[in-house]
Amino acid sequence: MDVSEIKMNLEKAVSLIMKDNTLDALYFLDKINDHTDNPDMLSGYGMCIALERGKVTDGIDLCLKAIAHDPENVFHYLNLGKIYLKDRKRAVAIDIFRKGLRLRVNNEHTSEINAILERLGTRKRPVFPFLKRSHFLNRYIGYILTKIGFR
Repeated sequence: MDVSEIKMNLEKAVSLIMKDNTLDALYFLDKINDHTDNPDMLSGYGMCIALERGKVTDGIDLCLKAIAHDPENVFHYLNLGKIYLKDRKRAVAIDIFRKGLRLRVNNEHTSEINAILERLGTRKRPVFPFLKRSHFLNRYIGYILTKIGFR
């Protein structure tokens, strides 16, 4: 496989990833997986195998490898955060997204991170701050106050 074909497949895959079409992106990334170790390919492939094949630890490893090679690319942080969201590690995902935003790059990846963070929302303060957030009083009284509209 020549360099131009690898580059073309990578561009197709990245554009499909940005459209949340990870299954089709995985097809293109599978074609070039053995031929390049481009950081964009590593993080994109890591996210695709985590979301489509359920290989979360392999996906995390690939994204971390991509970040080690290219730490200034927001795309890698976006992909890693999506993997952590799939793995139901919301707090870790939010930290990863915020690290990506700290790079101060404005592109389509930062706007997608902002949209994801907006969708996730912010947590309200516990009703009783001296108790743990998971304490039954905080959970149930907070739920009741939300239902009746005081919160």
